[in-house]
Amino acid sequence: MVEASFTLYSRLGDLYVTKQRYQDGANTYRAFVARDPYSDHAPDLAMAAIEAPTLTARPASSSSAAIRVMVMSPPPFLLS
Repeated sequence: MVEASFTLYSRLGDLYVTKQRYQDGANTYRAFVARDPYSDHAPDLAMAAIEAPTLTARPASSSSAAIRVMVMSPPPFLLS
């Protein structure tokens, strides 16, 4: 069951990101981590949640420009 929910959350988050709905994608990844913080997949989706919002800050024409980093609280599995 965990594998199925990981696939669902991961693909939905990926869909949002491909549609340039970065915050929705990040929220979807975070929802999986909140639901199952001890899953083997939780670290991967926690990183995806951190990276997704930064995609909006990447300039299309210049790869050398600074990228804004979003600061957020650590995932629950890191707090215990």
